[in-house]
Amino acid sequence: MEWGNVILPVATVAVFLLQLFLCLRTRRVYLRILPVLLCIATVIVFYVLARNSTSWDAIGYVLLFVLSLLPLGGCLLAFGVWAIILLLRYARKKKSEL
Repeated sequence: MEWGNVILPVATVAVFLLQLFLCLRTRRVYLRILPVLLCIATVIVFYVLARNSTSWDAIGYVLLFVLSLLPLGGCLLAFGVWAIILLLRYARKKKSEL
């Protein structure tokens, strides 16, 4: 069994759950955005390193760039789920007022 097949989905799901927890439980905007900003910073760093490397290191940086997109996708997916939850709560509240 290869560890890459286990670690990447687990890391993505962990970031998704952390982001969803922060979105649902905190009212501070900077705490909601912090994991997304960290993931975006990681993606940007690996992209710049991959573009500026001229040796075999570029292949490693491209791999790290692609692998850093997974947690970013987990964060964005959590924001999408949170938005759907907010819309459902709003619709339920409006329906109960009628």
